Amino acid sequence: MEFLRNHEPEGTAYRIAVHIHLAAESAPADISAAIRSVLRQSREDWSLYLTSHDGQLKNMFRDSRIFLVGGAYGDRMTGLLAALQAAHHDKIDHLVPLEESSRLSCFALAAYAAQSLAASSERPMIVYGDQTEQTKFLAARNPWLKPPWDPEMFLEQDYISRSCALPVKSAITWMVNTTRPLESVFSLVLELAMLADVAVQHVPRLTVMTPAGAWRYSNTCRERAVRRYLDLCSCPATIAERQYGILSITYDVPKPEPLVSVIVPTRDHLTVLRTCIDGILSNTDYLNFEIIVVDNGSTDPETLDYLDEIRQNSKISLINWPHEFNYSKINNFAAEKAGGEFLCFLNNDVEIIDGRWLSSLIGYAARPEVGAVGAKLLYPDGTIQHAGVVVGMGNAAGHAHRGDQDNAPGYFGHSLVTRRVSGVTAACMVVKKSNFLSVRGFDEEGLAIAYNDVDLCLKLISAGLKNIYVSSAKLIHHESKSRANDMAPEQLSRYMAELSVLQQRWLVNGRRDPWFHEKLDLDREVYTTKF
Repeated sequence: MEFLRNHEPEGTAYRIAVHIHLAAESAPADISAAIRSVLRQSREDWSLYLTSHDGQLKNMFRDSRIFLVGGAYGDRMTGLLAALQAAHHDKIDHLVPLEESSRLSCFALAAYAAQSLAASSERPMIVYGDQTEQTKFLAARNPWLKPPWDPEMFLEQDYISRSCALPVKSAITWMVNTTRPLESVFSLVLELAMLADVAVQHVPRLTVMTPAGAWRYSNTCRERAVRRYLDLCSCPATIAERQYGILSITYDVPKPEPLVSVIVPTRDHLTVLRTCIDGILSNTDYLNFEIIVVDNGSTDPETLDYLDEIRQNSKISLINWPHEFNYSKINNFAAEKAGGEFLCFLNNDVEIIDGRWLSSLIGYAARPEVGAVGAKLLYPDGTIQHAGVVVGMGNAAGHAHRGDQDNAPGYFGHSLVTRRVSGVTAACMVVKKSNFLSVRGFDEEGLAIAYNDVDLCLKLISAGLKNIYVSSAKLIHHESKSRANDMAPEQLSRYMAELSVLQQRWLVNGRRDPWFHEKLDLDREVYTTKF
């Protein structure tokens, strides 16, 4: 391979470079703008490697830090390999694969370098930043502020490859030695992060500007990369493409299917209860379940007749809790009696609208590292009621994306993507019974009604488990149809006491949820930037 240079760059303690590939369809104006964004970097110690589809290159900017990699490279990935080889020769630590239609922010390379140098890990590291979109007047105000490294989210949505810096030695070693086709930067990041011993770190700073709407682009080679990865890991799953370039991954449930105990507390409100039970029985493709209906003192004659009727069904057990309403005690009581390996806590005002709901949840809950798993819950009008819990929101905890339209892009499609969260609501929550018992279930004394699910999720995290929001499990929640409003005058003192327990136990007053970017507004459940 021939490298055309003006001179050998001087050595430094840490070195970072950029690669831009000139494809046949690349617009000269785009290429020029991308190169200019490198020239404008606040960090002056950088290198830029250019590759071309036809080998026709010239250093039009006459900058000694721009290197022309000789040879014709038919696609971006072969050009990237050549650039990595040149960078390795020049002892570069990280290489930024910049698309020719994107631009680096002026502090991008400095931000990547600072994150790399500050990292305590001795493992090689992929570094990625936030990104924003180009606008007509270049006054971009649509920033994609991203969460930390989340394998579940990355498999369904590529939120890294357009704004990352690759560890040169690890990347070139993997590309040279793998026998699998690496068709995109996504596929390389996927394998380095998931199969090689490479760490991934987020820089909470805007580093790249992309064309408007680029985050939505569909890419068939990404689906192939995900499928190859799942096959390599022996993780049987169904992959479907959703809107906005998002993949939906549904993991196969274990065989034989473990027993799931679906716990439904209730008191009267026959209409919603009947809808819930009928939906579980008739619209659930997961077969090995039992329903435990916990009656908390129903008095309505029609409800009592219905309870007598359903107790004849071999899948349904009816137990009584003839005491004052205490959500935590009721569910703990039922959990002790449950025969299932998994517990599914389900409000009686939840309506089943998709037969795959329980299979989707169990596919994640069956993983040994997973604690609580929750579904997407919709209001009857089709807007989102719950898409994961954000701790610290409103000095307590809030529901992510509440009020957004279902299937709308919302905040860069986040409500459509399965991902790690700090918590999920117990209106529909699946957790392994052994994990539930190991953290002593719901708090019966301090959190009888409110925030017991948030507390449980945080206890599971403290036990070393992770909580998952599963976007493909979708139900309707007729919220709080069967219990009192926390803000009602007769409930307010109890609610404030429980809020105080949550705040003091978990310091949620002003707490920063690790899965919620520091520049997003904690006072709003619909994701909004603070600048």
